[in-house]
This record gives sequence, C-alpha cells and structure tokens, in this order.
Amino acid sequence: MNSKKELAVFLSKLKSFENPDAELEQYQTDSEIAASALWNINMNGLLKNKVVADLGCGTGIFGLGASLFRTKKVFLVDVDKNAINIVKENKKILETLIKTKLNAEILNIDVRDFNKKADIVIQNPPFGVQKSHSDKLFLMKAMELSNLIYSFHKNETAEFIKK
Repeated sequence: MNSKKELAVFLSKLKSFENPDAELEQYQTDSEIAASALWNINMNGLLKNKVVADLGCGTGIFGLGASLFRTKKVFLVDVDKNAINIVKENKKILETLIKTKLNAEILNIDVRDFNKKADIVIQNPPFGVQKSHSDKLFLMKAMELSNLIYSFHKNETAEFIKK
C-alpha cells in the first residue's frame, strides 16, 4: 500500500450492508476512518508478517484492509451469514484491484467459538445500543487472543471500557 489515500480509495470500493441487522448493530465503518486507523497501525510496524483477528468483522473493512499490508494471516469472524457473504465479495473485489490473493480466512462463527491466537486484534464491536454492554464479550475475547487490541467504541462508553 503506497499511501493512506490509496488505501481509502480501495476500501471505498467495498460493498456495505444492504439491509443491516439492527439487533446485531451492523454499522458500516467509513472508508476514510478505517484507512486512517489501519495506516497508523501499519506505520507503527504492527501489521507486516503478523496474524490479525477482526472480531465481528461485518463487511470486513478492517480485516481486509489490514491484509493489504502483507500480514501473515487475517481471520475475519462474524456470526451473520449475510455479513460473511459480503466479506467474501469484498475479498474478491480487493484481490481483483491488487491482482493477488489475500491471506484472509473468513469464518462464519460466533466470536465465542473463535480461539486462534493473534498478534493483534482490530475490531469494531457492537456498541451495546440494542443490548447493554454487548461489546464486553468482544473485549474479553480479544484479551484472550492477543496482548495488542485496537477496538472502536462510542465515546459515551469510555468509562465502561476503562473498567
């Protein structure tokens, strides 16, 4: 990846949810925000040759975006079959754009059932709007899998996250 701008352009080509499931709190992450986060993570040397887990991957913007930085492997995990179908399409879109295969494994399982160790977890879990503190499950799982976690949450939950 040559620049943050190029990354944002690639991520903007990905498909988003046509009918997001409110119960699962499926919100699309903006390509500029995802590109900025991933670019900064990469600039700290945290992606190349690393195993990455994207828990509750949704459409895959973080996990697939991370895979563009020559990661060792990326696991994209989501319980929703429709989201997984979009991730598979998005993987093909990126592979066509970069003309190479991405080392990304897409898993249609509950995050509780995922047990692969990772060098880094990058996640945008449910915010807990529908079910209070539903993000706790994702945080606890991330802490089981890795010592390095990038997790995106609502500002209002900062105190809860610190605890």
